[in-house]
Amino acid sequence: MTASPDLDTGRVARTDPNTVQSVLRAASLLDCFADGQRDRTLTELAAATGLTTSTAYRLLRTLTQAGLLWREPQSERYLPGPALLRLARSVLDGGDVASTREVVESLGVRTGLPVTLAVRVDGEVAAVLGAAGDGSGLPDPRASPRLPLHATALGKVLLAYAAPDGGRVADGTAGAPGSLSRFTDATIDSAEDLAAELDRTVARAYALEDVEYQPDRRGVAVPVRGDDGRVVAALGVVGTTRSLPLDALPRLGLELAAAAGALSLPLSLFPGRPAGFASPPTP
Repeated sequence: MTASPDLDTGRVARTDPNTVQSVLRAASLLDCFADGQRDRTLTELAAATGLTTSTAYRLLRTLTQAGLLWREPQSERYLPGPALLRLARSVLDGGDVASTREVVESLGVRTGLPVTLAVRVDGEVAAVLGAAGDGSGLPDPRASPRLPLHATALGKVLLAYAAPDGGRVADGTAGAPGSLSRFTDATIDSAEDLAAELDRTVARAYALEDVEYQPDRRGVAVPVRGDDGRVVAALGVVGTTRSLPLDALPRLGLELAAAAGALSLPLSLFPGRPAGFASPPTP
């Protein structure tokens, strides 16, 4: 048997012996470029993936020869290559993704708030698509690709609609088992309180965030379902306490739900990944 990451926890689990570990490791190197940083060194990539420098070098050389990455000769830093950029462009210009992007951007224009379509990756919230909005006083959500699950509206949605076996609260922890990182005085920091908050999220069909991640930030998010009805992502907006007053949150929840219903998300984008994706492979 070969080892691969567990879907929800990131821990190594036994899986199909036909899995090609070198391909999984190469994919983990490519995933390093998904956080918005334009270029990386060999040392940075090896550290980010947990690969040895020699293994990372061999894989990077292969990816470069395939055109998926490009190595800048002077700085010796790696960047996304032409083949990877062509692939990304073809996906983003495709019908389903293009229509999804249109819905997200339209929502940003209507609300004037930053909008994010996000999934769960390695126990965090990761942005897939975003729109900057206008006048919220907050940066484009794509500038912060990873967010905590338990302290954001997007994360609460991804937790609330995860496996209903009691494991969803554990997915929201960070650091030592049973702990929840505290960002402000309002951050939910106990499993019992988080479980109650997730129940409220399901009951009203949208999640709220009130100065729990940042002192002047509020947010609303709703579940996004795939072709088979499973929750595969979360759609949300954020604003300052001034631009997003408490009495506006229920109305925004309804507007987000309508927008989420208009999204076309083929399950090919989220194969077997309810409310999130698998972690990169462990070497």
